[in-house]
Amino acid sequence: DELKGIINSGYRSSSSYVVRAVGDDFEPKVFNTFGPKAIAQINTPQETIMDRGIIIEMRRKKPDEQSERLRSDRIFENLKHLRQKAMRWAKDNLACLTEWEPQVPTTLNDRAQDSWRPLLAIADLAGKRWAEYGRESAIKLSGENSEASKRALLLSDIKAIFEKIQAKRIASAEICAKLGDIE
Repeated sequence: DELKGIINSGYRSSSSYVVRAVGDDFEPKVFNTFGPKAIAQINTPQETIMDRGIIIEMRRKKPDEQSERLRSDRIFENLKHLRQKAMRWAKDNLACLTEWEPQVPTTLNDRAQDSWRPLLAIADLAGKRWAEYGRESAIKLSGENSEASKRALLLSDIKAIFEKIQAKRIASAEICAKLGDIE
């Protein structure tokens, strides 16, 4: 629950803080939580986290797929050059990124548009090819046809079925039949 609170609070810069008791006197202290976060987990994250993020579902590598082995003990040093280049690019483009209002696909819901806006601004500055790729990715990962949206719609429809017939239990066959009646 504590981690969920940090993730949920770090979504918007205006409300990105948590209060924690600090020290021997347990003095309340405000901590800023705004910024990008990457979370990897098994199973589906809570809905509030999914709604505030960009979900990238991972899968195991297939036996016929080839990849370079990732050495976790060498990541920091191996990626030092890439980190430095990214930091330099961000510093050089910060003013432009702050002011830029990218065209965000209207097929995304409000929160998805908020999540994608900074990434699409970066893509726009990186060039036309990246801008196109960014928007395609936004629609594929967060658009109304995304797997998360389909699952949410399915659960919403099932809930409506239960509420309509006011039952605590329904046979699977009956649920399927009633779902099939929904356009």
